[in-house]
Amino acid sequence: MTAVAWLLAGAVLGTPGEPKEEDWDWLSKHRFVAFESLMPVGHDPRAWVTYFSYRDLYQDVHEGYFKIRTVEGTSSFPEAVVIAPVERSIQQQLLEMHMTDRGLPFESVLASVKVRVTTLSAGTCPAVRESLSRLMRLRFRLPHRDVIVLHPTVHRVLVEFGGGNIDFSLAEDGHEVARWAQRTLAELQRCGTER
Repeated sequence: MTAVAWLLAGAVLGTPGEPKEEDWDWLSKHRFVAFESLMPVGHDPRAWVTYFSYRDLYQDVHEGYFKIRTVEGTSSFPEAVVIAPVERSIQQQLLEMHMTDRGLPFESVLASVKVRVTTLSAGTCPAVRESLSRLMRLRFRLPHRDVIVLHPTVHRVLVEFGGGNIDFSLAEDGHEVARWAQRTLAELQRCGTER
């Protein structure tokens, strides 16, 4: 399709154009509610570890998410749930749908966001158990003090074991816990595509 045809199609279909300041404000107000609804990090009695990442101020970067938890009805057999945005990031989908119809209630916009949910058993995806084993052996330092990272990728990792909980929010991609989570996410995603 030529550039002229794209421009004409945009004019006919009503492409929303560039975001206005009010659109950015709307996204800022609603993104964390959308994240928790679609990629929940809150306490889950079955969860051992939950990971969520998003890029601050870059709404077009895909969010990352996995949860490793016990299979329902068991106490020790793990499974992983991987949730990924379809085609465009959650934030980008929210922004585009809002700009298409600014009067649409947030709940209607949220209901239209597309994500793919994949559940992986430890039996078919060895990375589920291997990542838990690596987590148990993981040694990590405290994040650096007085470091300002502009618009980082935020890595949220919630570890829930019988002896207590650890809740990380890291802006350092190179931190040991962030590297563990990114490696685990990549391995789980590979398992999901090989199924």
